[in-house]
Amino acid sequence: MMNVFTVKDVKSHVLADLVTGEIDVDDEECIYCGVCEELCPAEAIVVDKETGRESIVIDKDKCVYCLVCKKSCPTNAIKAICRACNYGEYDLDPAKAAVKGNSVIDSELCVFCGWCEGVCPTDAAKHKKPFEGSIEIDDDKCQACGACVDICGCNALAFPVSSGPGSRMEHVIANNDYCVKCKACAKACPNGAITVKRTEIDHTPISSTTWKDALDAIKD
Repeated sequence: MMNVFTVKDVKSHVLADLVTGEIDVDDEECIYCGVCEELCPAEAIVVDKETGRESIVIDKDKCVYCLVCKKSCPTNAIKAICRACNYGEYDLDPAKAAVKGNSVIDSELCVFCGWCEGVCPTDAAKHKKPFEGSIEIDDDKCQACGACVDICGCNALAFPVSSGPGSRMEHVIANNDYCVKCKACAKACPNGAITVKRTEIDHTPISSTTWKDALDAIKD
């Protein structure tokens, strides 16, 4: 059975010895997508996405200033500083750290989106995407139905909530850094608002012309 370690398992007095910092949210930039709440290892963030009552609250007593929320925010609405860090990197000796644990990656479930590498405060995770390319969204065609957000397995699409009761939601925002170019969103979009292009494919060296043609056919 896989062992799961979270920050909330560590006693508060231990956290006080390890972390200190500052954190704030720019309400004008926040789209209340909930990505920060979902990824926060300390369960310190609560996002209220109820129409007309959008808000985000950060419990600073729980926050460990790991900067995961700051790195994951698609609109750079979160400003955070870890005083135990040096220019954004942890200035702690891992061998002397009070918090111990281990991580296990299930290769059968991993989609290689890169979120782990992108938000890890100690650069302990590395990944290689299966495809490289681009994703574009036509704002004029996007009808804010949410089909693309629901089907995306990489959490690469953030959908702002409406600005008030009865108002229309804005178009979806794509984070190209974490998109694996699977094209599921483009196929799910009923209005053809999403275009995904593949320019490179990660594969072992091959000499077969047939295989090269097959791989080229997958590209756009």
